[in-house]
Amino acid sequence: RANVKNIEAGLDPSRGGTAGKRGAPVPLAPSFGVYSEVGKLRAALVCQPGLAHERLSPRTCRELKFDAPVWVERAQREFSQFVDALTQHGVEVLELHALLAQTLRLPEARAWLLDRLLAHLSVAAGLGVEPRAACDELDATRLAELLIGGITLGDLGLPTSGAIGLALALHPFVLPPLPHSLTMRASHSWVQCGVTLNLAARRGPRSEALLVATVYRFHPRFKSLRPRVWWGDADAASLHACAEGGDIMPLGRGVVLIGTGARTQPQAALQIAQALFEGGAAQTVIAAQLPQPGANQPLECLFTQCSPDVVTYRPDVVDRISCQELRPVAHGAGITVRTLAGVHLLDVLSEALGAPTFKAIVSGCDSHDGTAEPWDDGNGVLALDPGIVIAFERNTRTNKRLRQAGVEVIEVPGSELARAGAAIHSLCCPIARDAVH
Repeated sequence: RANVKNIEAGLDPSRGGTAGKRGAPVPLAPSFGVYSEVGKLRAALVCQPGLAHERLSPRTCRELKFDAPVWVERAQREFSQFVDALTQHGVEVLELHALLAQTLRLPEARAWLLDRLLAHLSVAAGLGVEPRAACDELDATRLAELLIGGITLGDLGLPTSGAIGLALALHPFVLPPLPHSLTMRASHSWVQCGVTLNLAARRGPRSEALLVATVYRFHPRFKSLRPRVWWGDADAASLHACAEGGDIMPLGRGVVLIGTGARTQPQAALQIAQALFEGGAAQTVIAAQLPQPGANQPLECLFTQCSPDVVTYRPDVVDRISCQELRPVAHGAGITVRTLAGVHLLDVLSEALGAPTFKAIVSGCDSHDGTAEPWDDGNGVLALDPGIVIAFERNTRTNKRLRQAGVEVIEVPGSELARAGAAIHSLCCPIARDAVH
């Protein structure tokens, strides 16, 4: 658990400093921005398993649309080894609990976040009990833990029965746990110097995105270089479309790939593309419409770039993807849309990137040679450098094929993390990654 204590402090253990001291300054990369999927990864944001997962039961999993209860101690050990692999490769690892605790020490940050998270509880004020006031009494570290782990009336010292319990009608949680915070990339995704703050279609309220928005808006290390919000600004009118970060991939050379389906709706892809074009962050957006079955998964679980010329993919889904090419209108506002009927996704991307044909590795449960993994998480590896990836060790056949294609594979255990629905690619949100030239 030593490394878990280090990332709780938001520090890179390989760089020394005041590891383990809560509230210590967090050393970040000198600049932020994600300019590819496979360039050198310099900094990433993660959220370790914790209270949110300890509070899961079969019933709460169904209510929160989380895959399964988690053996928390095992998941924490696996997560710690994942973080070790990142830091040993020189990646600066930042942890959400620690960053949020540091941010909530600022009164303006605390007020901004609680105003948005607790507005629906204003009914309690008329009963002489105010959950907002009770939250304000908590120290920043405990409040950060509860905002991610879930807040019960008991956590706030409020009665769980009687008028207050009846009025809130939310027993046992004032705010529900956020176990999906484990898949940090789902809540937001960086494209160049800006972020999308995502609304997950299958999970309802966008609390995870609000937490990271608070960090990016108020934390001293981000405040002077606040990322631009391409889509999903917390102060904008309520969104009428949904998106997840696992569908959004900045491939470089002005090309962004967005998977559309049940998780990222086409109207969200259009809105994101328009913002990227207006901000000069993309010249081409490829909208990849995921077919059924398969559209219920994020694109990162179906297609992953591992190096500039090597990808993994699930042919049973990817072979049936239909693509549209979005570009800005040459003069004036608007988007031109070109339907690429009958053109395979890999050929579309090769042309858009001006790259040679990809080495495509069949991954997951479908294999051209007749052998199959007994599970389906071979996709979703995380690139650390061009041609160097982290992968779950149990995907032995996919990892072997990657090595045969010249990709270095760093294996980490992940059975419990994968059982909870996490792919390696989704466990962290890159915040500083180089372009590939």
